[in-house]
Amino acid sequence: ITGPTKPIILFLDDLQWADAASLDLIRSIILDSEDRSMLVIESFRDNEVSHNDHPLSSHLRELKMTSIPLEEIKINNMTKIDIKKILFAVIGMPEQSKTDLLADIIYRKTGGNALLVIQFVKYLWDDGLLWFSFHQKCWQWDNRTLELKSIFKNAAELIFQKMLFLPTDIQLMLKKMACIGSQCDITILHLICSDDFAGRESDEFSNVDTAVDEGLIKKNASKYVFAHDQIKSAAYSLIPEEQRASWHFWIGKKILSSCDSEEEIERTIFLIADQLNRGKLSMKEEAELISLIELNYRAAKKAISSSMFSNASHYLKEGISLLDETRCETHHRLWISLFVSYAETEYCNGNFENVRNTVNSIIAHAKSFSDKIPAYKTLCLCVGSGKSYRRAAQIGLDVLGQLGEHFSMNQSQVTVMAEFLKTKFLLLGKDVDIIMSKVMDDEKMLAIMDLLETTSLYCPRYTSCSLVLRIVQLSISHGVSVNTAYGFAYYSCSLWYLGDVCNASKYATFALDIMQRMQARQKYCRVYSVLYSMTFLKTNHM
Repeated sequence: ITGPTKPIILFLDDLQWADAASLDLIRSIILDSEDRSMLVIESFRDNEVSHNDHPLSSHLRELKMTSIPLEEIKINNMTKIDIKKILFAVIGMPEQSKTDLLADIIYRKTGGNALLVIQFVKYLWDDGLLWFSFHQKCWQWDNRTLELKSIFKNAAELIFQKMLFLPTDIQLMLKKMACIGSQCDITILHLICSDDFAGRESDEFSNVDTAVDEGLIKKNASKYVFAHDQIKSAAYSLIPEEQRASWHFWIGKKILSSCDSEEEIERTIFLIADQLNRGKLSMKEEAELISLIELNYRAAKKAISSSMFSNASHYLKEGISLLDETRCETHHRLWISLFVSYAETEYCNGNFENVRNTVNSIIAHAKSFSDKIPAYKTLCLCVGSGKSYRRAAQIGLDVLGQLGEHFSMNQSQVTVMAEFLKTKFLLLGKDVDIIMSKVMDDEKMLAIMDLLETTSLYCPRYTSCSLVLRIVQLSISHGVSVNTAYGFAYYSCSLWYLGDVCNASKYATFALDIMQRMQARQKYCRVYSVLYSMTFLKTNHM
């Protein structure tokens, strides 16, 4: 979308709140060697990223190690001269000495913090300490009265004092919006505020307009957004700390009860789970706690489907934290699902120590071997990621052996050739439609297929080949699964290696076709990398 004639400036604000995945995406955009027509400006508060473990600190260190030209611009607080210029623009005082005195007072009260300066001037106007004299046709104030005003530690404290003078209805709306977050969808705001205006002539949107006029919030498409995070903090601080859990619980229940279908719950699952997690201290019924655990699991699965693994881990940890020993026994299937998913997401996050601890818990407490299989698969991947390939392979082979699929670590070339000929014979006369006519649905066979593929990644060459050929054989006899595409991709490479280019191309096309029909998005990377690094290099000339 960019080019020499179409340069783009990308400004990214508040990066101190960005997660590691978002920063990785930003870094890849910046380091794109083919794009030299984009200027990226990253804005953040350096006082919030001072420690080395902060994701943004790591992001900045990595950028400094590259050849990309970087320029750091530190934005300091406003000076007295800056404040005087603002006052002149706002009140237009020609008498410089009088404006200088007001600027000096404002500077001492605010320390030059930009947001604090603006809010302090508004505060003076709202409090009647800064007024326009129609008699003298100029703005006036009393310096001695201003000197008596407190020095505010931050903008949130000042805005908090300002909000106390707002009508109760507006305070209530701002508090509910602050519970949601920095922004709130219009329909959600209407839902959680509608009860406050039942049977009254005015509605919540008149209060929204007032809040907009006050500069506290602003409208952005279908959302209302706090004008600054300090304003949100001030609104949230209006709620007594001991009452906040009950507010979140009420909002979460209100949104959940308004959903008429599972599809509606799915659309707002993150918001519902977030609110109920923050309000869990108000839950008294066992059924409510179990429901919250299930909602966290649903939220995690949705996050995983969007590759938001850090978020998924958060929801899974919330769910796990609610499972005491009794609930682990009475809801064992839910316990297994949470722990298995947590191990998988922590593997994707690179937290391998957490993976090992979680897998050990599953192995120790699972009631059946089938419940342990997904944990063993994740452990195999985790160990393999640490470059302990033989140990990873042995873990997979041991589990396959317990499932009735026996392979040695060092398969002979003769054994592999026998399996290759067997596979070739089974495929005679079968096109992709015949192969796809049956879909595998047996849970044990699906687990075997998944383990065959995973284990093959870490085995020696001939053993790896035997495992993948077994995927193709089981696909023919028991039906296809998402692993079948990888099996055919690897099989096509074997044919290519043996010089059978024609059949190699044929079964490579099978692999792509099966992957598309099975909607196996999770296999795209693995299948494409196998085919385009080998088979298609010979059969599909660039």
